[in-house]
Amino acid sequence: MAIDMTIVLIVFSFIISIYFMFIRKPKGTKALNLPPGPPTLPIIGNLHQIGLELPHRAFRNLSKKYGPIMSLQLGQISMIVVSSPKLAEEVIKTNDLALASRPYALLADILLYGGIDIAFGRYSDYWRQMKKIVTMELLSVKKVQSFMGFRAEEIDRFTEVVQSSVGKPVHIRQRVMYMNNTVVCKCLFGNNCRQQDVLIELVEQVVALSSGYYIADLFPKLSFLSVISGMKSTLNHIHETLDKIFNEIFEDRRIKRQTTGPTEDDLVDVLFNIKERGGLRFPVTDNNIKAIFLNMLIGGTDTSVVTIEWAMTELMKNPDVMKKAQAEVREVFKGKKTVLESELNGLVYLKHIIKETLRLHITIPLLLPRECMEQCQVGGYDIPKKMKVVVNGLACGTDPEYWDDPETFKPERFEKTSYDFFGTSPEYIPFGGGRRICPGIAFGLVSIELTLARLLFHFNWELPNGMTPKDIDMTESHGVTAIKKSSLEPSWEEVPGLIPTWGQRSGVQSLQNPIWVPLKLVPHVGKFSLETPMGAGFALAKIRLIFTLFFDIQKVAYSQWVKLFKLHVRGYTVLQHIDGTPPLPKTSADYTQWNKIDGVVLQWIYGSISDDLLTRILGDDTAHQAWEKVKKIFLNNKGSCVATLEHEFTNLTLRSMNSLEDYCQKLKHLVDQLLDVEIPLSENRRVLQLVRRLLPE
Repeated sequence: MAIDMTIVLIVFSFIISIYFMFIRKPKGTKALNLPPGPPTLPIIGNLHQIGLELPHRAFRNLSKKYGPIMSLQLGQISMIVVSSPKLAEEVIKTNDLALASRPYALLADILLYGGIDIAFGRYSDYWRQMKKIVTMELLSVKKVQSFMGFRAEEIDRFTEVVQSSVGKPVHIRQRVMYMNNTVVCKCLFGNNCRQQDVLIELVEQVVALSSGYYIADLFPKLSFLSVISGMKSTLNHIHETLDKIFNEIFEDRRIKRQTTGPTEDDLVDVLFNIKERGGLRFPVTDNNIKAIFLNMLIGGTDTSVVTIEWAMTELMKNPDVMKKAQAEVREVFKGKKTVLESELNGLVYLKHIIKETLRLHITIPLLLPRECMEQCQVGGYDIPKKMKVVVNGLACGTDPEYWDDPETFKPERFEKTSYDFFGTSPEYIPFGGGRRICPGIAFGLVSIELTLARLLFHFNWELPNGMTPKDIDMTESHGVTAIKKSSLEPSWEEVPGLIPTWGQRSGVQSLQNPIWVPLKLVPHVGKFSLETPMGAGFALAKIRLIFTLFFDIQKVAYSQWVKLFKLHVRGYTVLQHIDGTPPLPKTSADYTQWNKIDGVVLQWIYGSISDDLLTRILGDDTAHQAWEKVKKIFLNNKGSCVATLEHEFTNLTLRSMNSLEDYCQKLKHLVDQLLDVEIPLSENRRVLQLVRRLLPE
């Protein structure tokens, strides 16, 4: 989510009214020689100078006027932004220890168990211990290599799915994300994790939520903003669901270990072994393990996907580079049925392509912020304690003093250089540097290289619908990661002799009928089939886990129920059972299969609504008919709901609630309920109501 200026301006008037209720005047401090910066406005600081522009690009543009190190004020947050390799080196090397901590972030605090993870955790002896465990035991080169079998299985499945879409556009991002998520889950939990699909869905939600700056983080002293924005309740709900899943996985593993004994087949066992051995200064708890696993799930999902999609985009935009890369891959693996991970070292030019992609499209353009633990100096300027320091990795990677023609994609620039991925050269820091360097470099790179090599070896790619390379949208989306705004969906044509017969592969089980052609259904998801009692039962249990609050007509939560339900059915590719797509005629050869799956979707509907509502819609229906019944009941009750909700919203006061947080949460809930009955409240009315009922009566 971007820094939404509309929200900022709405909240601005409210903050002005109650500012002195929350903010104390700071005590006098000794004059410091802070870096220069653009002029600020009261309350919002420099937010207006960023506007709707991408922050990393806005910061780079501001640095051209105010210098390579500058002070910024974003709401209540003071920060120093570094935009040159020379000064970046002072941050990640010279002052690495002083700047080794992380600032508070709402998302990390709630989802990551109070920030006890590696990526967002504050620097401490505990953090150093856990970073060592992650680096040496979980993500070492040897351990990454031990998971080669998991990657081989999933890359084969991925290639097969792409092959099945011949003549149609391939949604690169979606396909790669699912594959990467599955690989990470198998590395963490092994082959038989029954909660894998639920976990993947939730992680994708977390990735979406972590895509930007939130108003609550910009105004941390106004804690109620996280409540009224809905962010806090959303994060708490996801955290509680994730925690339940982790607890189930851990309990299953403990039961298994009682029978089989300890192993090191996956990372759950590795960390359980470390926990049971003891002898650590800070004992490892289940929550420690959960926080680390969430780091790996989020990092392993988003960052690799971003790089693979941008690499394919640049190859489509630069056909000569594409031809050269394909020629290399096909020469190295000449005479072989497919690309093997064990032989990737021969792909020198592909490695240059990956390096150039990470330079021009650095995954996290603004390196995760550091917090100063003790006053130091960068570029001759004072960096006070508690100050946020952000290094603009994009600015460093495109600095014309270090890079020739920096905005052009030229993999050849790496042919005569010795740049690595470990932060040794401050002009090239795609994974950060110093104590805060990403520990998952080896894990991510092998996934990127293997996926790109497969795509280049087996398929000749072309742009759809008569597009030319100049037509490709190169715009980035707002977010912590620089994901492509419009997803890349190229098509491909067969390369004679290079499309393997997947059913004859050795050592990897083939997907049978991965796509059901008549309705494009995927009856097999993970290791369960919707056509079997076990698969249907699992799917029903899954939707009950997701829907911790069932839809009840009296609670007017219809829109939330619809969103969650559609998310669930999309995961199984059965949306057409509720979206109005005509059912198959009973005379169709595929009707029996269609009817079985429709029955499962109908069970999902029944299993996610209240008993009272179930009684009203229960009948001999298709899933779509039941779906429409729920909708009709909701619409018929809309009139009586509106008056009640309007009255409650207008008369709600702070005095009637236990706390300010409860008041904001209730107000937000009423706004959502009114939106459900198609009575959206204007932003002005929401803010005025909030302020008016906060002030003394």
